[in-house]
Amino acid sequence: MKLLAWALSALVAVFGMTASTPEQPDAVVIFTGDIRGYLSPCGCSAPMVGGIERMVGVVRQLKQQPHSVYVDVGNWLEGYDRQEQLKAETLAETWRTLKPTYLNVSARDRLLGDGYLESMRGVVGGAIDSANEQSAALPGHSYITAGKVSITGVTSPEADALAETVPGARVVLISGSLESAKRAARIGGPGLYIYSLQGDPAAEPIVEDGATFVTVGDHCRFVGRIELRDGKWTGFKLFELGPEYESDSQAVEAYRGYLRRVTAENLLAQVPKAKGGPSFVGSEACRSCHVKEFETWEKSLHAEAYRTLQITGNDRDPECVGCHVVGLNHESGFTPVQETPSMASVGCESCHGAGSKHLADPYSAYKSEGEKACLTCHNPGHSPKFSFAEYWEKIKH
Repeated sequence: MKLLAWALSALVAVFGMTASTPEQPDAVVIFTGDIRGYLSPCGCSAPMVGGIERMVGVVRQLKQQPHSVYVDVGNWLEGYDRQEQLKAETLAETWRTLKPTYLNVSARDRLLGDGYLESMRGVVGGAIDSANEQSAALPGHSYITAGKVSITGVTSPEADALAETVPGARVVLISGSLESAKRAARIGGPGLYIYSLQGDPAAEPIVEDGATFVTVGDHCRFVGRIELRDGKWTGFKLFELGPEYESDSQAVEAYRGYLRRVTAENLLAQVPKAKGGPSFVGSEACRSCHVKEFETWEKSLHAEAYRTLQITGNDRDPECVGCHVVGLNHESGFTPVQETPSMASVGCESCHGAGSKHLADPYSAYKSEGEKACLTCHNPGHSPKFSFAEYWEKIKH
């Protein structure tokens, strides 16, 4: 053993075979974007991916690397109603603990209004839109420097602002499409361009004429990381936010606070209700005539749909409840006040439609719309792996 150790020492001395630590990159850019109101994992495909609780945990870990900056491309929300405002407040509270370098404000986010964005800026601490003292109602355009990179955020029609000379390597946040980012690069020149995408992100960067284009896709399902070494963007990696990543405790509390506020403000009771037409009667009304079909349904996960929301605490969230009950958007359907028990599930009428006419006249035409009925809830955003043929086998009757 002593002879072997001596021989290895000799090799190290002659050939310089030392276990050296790789040099640190000049910069590490961690990025998120296109959350679009998806604060938590949503859908029927296992395992469910995404959510700010995992996102924050991953970002917090990545930020421990030297020379790191954290940015968000924008498109935080889907709308600007009261529930979206609550989401914006939750995101601001979440970002307050993460201390982002730059949060880009998209045209979609500006629908919240100047006052709301200013209040978010106060919570986050100035990272929104730019680090300069300017109204959040105005496009940022001006850049901030962080180490060896300069960061700016623009909306696609305003890309001409990139003609301005900036120090260091350019990082541009584009709240528009890849084509928008490419138009910006033709003006701005070489740099890192992080763009918006609805769908799954590409696993590899696109490189054209010295410009590098990357994205994280939508619905808070991925966190991106890329590093700058000797003037080149390299080491791109996407972190898919699956259950293998632990939830961040501060983000968990922020999300729970959001659900408490949704409940306290009784947003579920404020869902607009349609009137007229056939009424919903509940699945129990189907049992006596459709015995075997009812038994099949009763053993299915559809029958447990509302209970799953009660377990996660989302049973007062109108965005979740609509796909887990019968007839939320009709005056005769599920109501949060009385919690009609035979409508607290994905029931017969979720696929077949309101059943009062059929109940009064059992021989009248009353059929499901098949796959079309399923796609109301099993859409790409909620159920990306949905296959009608495969799923039908689970509930066939």
